[in-house]
Amino acid sequence: MTRKFLRAIWPYLKQVSGLLFLGSLAGIVMNTAVVLSAVLLGRAIDTAMAWTDGQGRGTDLLPAGLAYAGAIALFQGTRLVKRWGLRVSNACQVYWGIDIVQSRNLPRPTHLMRFDADVSC
Repeated sequence: MTRKFLRAIWPYLKQVSGLLFLGSLAGIVMNTAVVLSAVLLGRAIDTAMAWTDGQGRGTDLLPAGLAYAGAIALFQGTRLVKRWGLRVSNACQVYWGIDIVQSRNLPRPTHLMRFDADVSC
């Protein structure tokens, strides 16, 4: 990237820096939760198998199942933040940023200006 390019996009980066940070943070947590849920599912299965073999206690099943459910809830919550929240925010940024693009004599991003649904910003 050249300095000229970075200077040209700097106002946009300042405008969306919070969204970029939020999306990055949610992506890190989401990717961690995907792996965590698989590990906790394996532990829950191992706990259930130990109980059926008579080697474990039935009271161990509830915490294992709740831990797995919590990991899934964490994954789905961060997925909601990352995908839904950032899409609506980006749509509003694009909608209101069209005037900025026109005032800087930059090419219009026509593929970004088509909305299938009404976006209220």
